[in-house]
Amino acid sequence: MGAVGIVVVRNAFQPETAQGVETYVYPKADPHAVSLAQRIQNGLRDLGFTDRGVKMANFQVLRETKAPAVLVEVGFIDHTKDNLRFDTKRERIVEVLAGAILEQVGLSRDVGPVRFSLDDAIEVLAEHGIINTPEYWRQHAVPEETVRGEYAALMIQRMARAIGHGQQSG
Repeated sequence: MGAVGIVVVRNAFQPETAQGVETYVYPKADPHAVSLAQRIQNGLRDLGFTDRGVKMANFQVLRETKAPAVLVEVGFIDHTKDNLRFDTKRERIVEVLAGAILEQVGLSRDVGPVRFSLDDAIEVLAEHGIINTPEYWRQHAVPEETVRGEYAALMIQRMARAIGHGQQSG
């Protein structure tokens, strides 16, 4: 499996009426995308989220992405229990996403504590073909920028640690 697109968002409906996680793939999805979606869905369910299943949808982000793609909706932003789960299990959510990706490409799912600098981690992932645009990741995976940057940085560092390459920082 080469490149894959993963979009992570929060869901919304009517306050306190819907809860849980669901993962979407394009109806004509590559089998690798379906497999990755199921791994992610199972991992998030195991964190205590209500399992709304892996679903197929003709969303533009799934349809237009050149690589196999999944859209993960991690709980409902307008549901108290989902917000509490999201806020208290944020790091575990990242571990689930990183672990699912690693497992999908045949690497160890052990994504324990971060021990790599971000630059080292990006280089390792580029060397192993896990990311194709290290410049993009250096620019956008900055923890101080946004929550997305925080998640991307943590995921990259954990994936590199699981591969077991690079220099440890600190």
